[in-house]
Amino acid sequence: MWETSQGLPFIVRWDMGMFNGTAAWLEFGMAAFLMAQGDYCYFGAAANWYDRYWKYHEQYDWQVGAPLGPALQTARYRWRRDFERCTVSVDLERAAGVFSWSSV
Repeated sequence: MWETSQGLPFIVRWDMGMFNGTAAWLEFGMAAFLMAQGDYCYFGAAANWYDRYWKYHEQYDWQVGAPLGPALQTARYRWRRDFERCTVSVDLERAAGVFSWSSV
């Protein structure tokens, strides 16, 4: 989050080779990324660095909207950030990400 506070962009390559690359693992990575995401920050998930391992995931189409503020720490290993269309939570201890979509 320090990089974002300084206006520095970053790229995350989430390792889909771990934990059998489940949807829950991908969503945990996305949620963690969104806690710090700022302008010109990018996320991608692959099992390896080689081109053949990069694939499209339907979660890439999720439109959370613009962040409404910085991430808030809600417990020792838990964070939450509100976006225009949902609230994203991440639990680092349980390796879980939750996207709570608003009804708007």
